Formats: sequence, structure tokens, C-alpha cells
Amino acid sequence: MEGFLDIVEKCCFNDLGYSGNKYTWFTMKVGGIKVRLDCALATQGWIDHFPHFRLQHLNKTSSDYVPILLTWEGSKPHRGIKQFRYEEAWNMVDDCPEVVWNGWEVNMDGSPIYQVTEKIKATRMVLSNWVRSKVRMGPQEIREVEDKLTSLLGQPFIEESIEQNKALSERLNFLLE
Repeated sequence: MEGFLDIVEKCCFNDLGYSGNKYTWFTMKVGGIKVRLDCALATQGWIDHFPHFRLQHLNKTSSDYVPILLTWEGSKPHRGIKQFRYEEAWNMVDDCPEVVWNGWEVNMDGSPIYQVTEKIKATRMVLSNWVRSKVRMGPQEIREVEDKLTSLLGQPFIEESIEQNKALSERLNFLLE
């Protein structure tokens, strides 16, 4: 650690600070450890070139690391076409097999390959609509679960909070899939 700090000083790096959770790493054991392990460093030249930056400690997920995000004014998120992917978590929802069956059951005229292609498209559309209406509970529930996870980080790691963390992390992962 001393060697790292020497390099930081020799290169005149500045810690960019952060907003959000205080900790970026923790152990989920009784009496666990919480530390700010991750940070962003930059030279004064970089700070002068990108003066409107923001470093955020994002909300906790199921990992023992809290992700960090560096953004600056003028940066635009890349928005490509979202590909459809069947998520294994959907299998945990009771009516999923029925939804798949309803999409596949569509009758089509044409060659066998055309029929299969159209059945896949119909199943994709039915599943996409079902996911939006049934599975995902929306951004509000995601924020609520993230807020609960964040508040748990401020509490002592006792058996009860560890179990709550595990359950909330599983729910968050399900909502984000």
C-alpha cells in the first residue's frame, strides 16, 4: 500500500471524491468489514479538461463490491437496439410456460422454416409483453430495493441483516434481468 501511495503522490493524482454510499467493498459476515476500497484518481490537468465530472458509488447489487460510475457533462449513454434474450429467472414465474406455449401455438402458412421463424417471432413478442406487464415491477420497486440495500450497509452486520441483504440482492437481480 505504501508503494501505491508513493506513486499517487509522485504523479500528483487527486482523489476525485464521490457521491453515494460511503463504502465500495464489504464482507457479509457477522461483524463484517466495510471499506472504501475503490476510488478514481486524476491529475489536475484531467480535472481542468473535464471540470463537470461526477463520481458515484452506485447502489449495491449481489456482489460484495459496490460499482462506481464516472460521468461528465456532455457524455451521452449509448443506446443501441436491445436484443431479446430469454432470461432463466422467468422460469421462476408460474405462468411463464403458458406464455411460451401461447406464443408458439400461433398457426402459420408457408414453408416449415418460415413457420418456425414466425413462431419464434410470435413467442418473442408474447414474452416481451408479458415481461413488461407481469415480471418487471418497474423502476420504483428497483429503487426501493436498492435503497433498502443501501440502508443495510449502514447497519452492523448481524445475522438478520445478512439474511435481509441476501433476500434483497436476489430480488434486485430478478428485477434487473
